[in-house]
Amino acid sequence: MARDDASWTLQYLPLSSLRLDQQNPRLPEKHQLEDLTQDELAALIDKHYDALQIARSIARHGYFQSEPLIAIANDDGHSYTVVEGNRRLTALRALSSSEFRDRLSQQTAAWKSLPLEIALPETIPVVIVRDRQSIVPLIGFRHISGIEPWEPWAQARFIARLVDEGNSLEEISELVGRSLTEVRSMYRDHAVLQQASDQFNLDTSRAEESFGVFTAAMGRTKIRDYIRAPSPREVDPELWPLPDDSAEHLERLLTYVFGDEDGEGRVLQDSRQLQALGEVLSDPTGVAETVMVETKSINEALQSMQARGQQFQSFVRSAERALNSAKELDVLTMDGSVRDRLIVMKEIIEELLAIPTSDTSGAA
Repeated sequence: MARDDASWTLQYLPLSSLRLDQQNPRLPEKHQLEDLTQDELAALIDKHYDALQIARSIARHGYFQSEPLIAIANDDGHSYTVVEGNRRLTALRALSSSEFRDRLSQQTAAWKSLPLEIALPETIPVVIVRDRQSIVPLIGFRHISGIEPWEPWAQARFIARLVDEGNSLEEISELVGRSLTEVRSMYRDHAVLQQASDQFNLDTSRAEESFGVFTAAMGRTKIRDYIRAPSPREVDPELWPLPDDSAEHLERLLTYVFGDEDGEGRVLQDSRQLQALGEVLSDPTGVAETVMVETKSINEALQSMQARGQQFQSFVRSAERALNSAKELDVLTMDGSVRDRLIVMKEIIEELLAIPTSDTSGAA
């Protein structure tokens, strides 16, 4: 999307006229729905997103005027909501008020280490934009594909918000500078957790906090198949990604990867085990999954599969040797009952040939 320069104006505004953005995609969704004060928003940003680091830089080097905040005008006609630069605004608010800095030091003690007197400019450079939509390309490139990436959950929520606002996944791909497959995957993974929470009443908080691990899991074909999630090209924003009967398997998967509400049931110790977890969950007999639940060990579940696989190979080799031995006898006629057995054996072979071969693919 090309930038409309007419919708961008640079102004120098007093700090008192600037407001933190409660719709910031980085903020947990529950906080976006609350009626928070500006001080409460600033405390949240300080707690989760390290505004202190920026405050230290400003205290040491001064405020760099070369990178303005970006804001939209509020309906009151004299204040502005900062839609890009909320960490910097939080740092400035704290540096300009020793009283507020003392409040922040109650949760982040290092605020007390900053100098008491810090020289700040009387006005702050702010680019005023017409609306949120006009800065989507900037936010997308900076925080999704650029040099200051948000954490994975915030990126996915930003994409989901753009879909809710009527943008197609193809348009969003261009806006944020990521491939269509990546955008489809991020949207799907967000939608799976939203469906888990809204439709299946599952606790998704740990998956949201470790969303990078969840997306890595969803990148494994066999794990997706376990919960019947679509591949990226099959994602349809008009529909929930999972069928209604996937709730039980999704709940199990979230437990295996993150633990249940009490922190119990987790078997994944490292994200490098995700491929092995997929192998266990793809066992059509379900035996490997049962072993994993009982032993809390993915490795032991894999070993149980390997033992059965070795037995399977041994039986097949024995059958092959027996048939070759029968063939070498070179009999001219056979009993009808033997032919019937061979027909049954042929049917068994056809069933065995339908078993998929080993596939270690983890393509998203």
